[in-house]
Parts: sequence; C-alpha cells; structure tokens
Amino acid sequence: MLLTLDPARYPLGIKGLITEKDPDVPVVWTKTNFKMLYMNMGHGDKVFTSATQNKLFENGILWLLRQN
Repeated sequence: MLLTLDPARYPLGIKGLITEKDPDVPVVWTKTNFKMLYMNMGHGDKVFTSATQNKLFENGILWLLRQN
C-alpha cells in the first residue's frame, strides 16, 4: 500500500463502512511480483490539476515500463 485516504476526507457514501479496526482505504498500491500498479484516483472535475498527483502517475508509468 503506497497511499491511503485521510479518514476526515472520506466521501460521504463510505464513511459508515470504515471501522476503527481497519481505517485505511488504499487508493494506490503495487503487486511487485506481477509488476502491477493500481491507482484509484483521477476522477472528477479536477483531474490532472495536482502536480503531486501528476508526478505520481508519471513515476508509476515509468516504473511499469522499466524492464528490470
């Protein structure tokens, strides 16, 4: 797991599904033995307006393209 949501910023629809036992909602993770990268972000009217998010996408794509 590389990135989770801040509990204070959960969308209204999932606030009731989060438990104190497992408060993390992963939005970016890898499965390195399969060279997989999952990013659950980039939805809405502010897609690609964050330099930090764009750098994450760029670095993720470069990692996936590496041969080693």
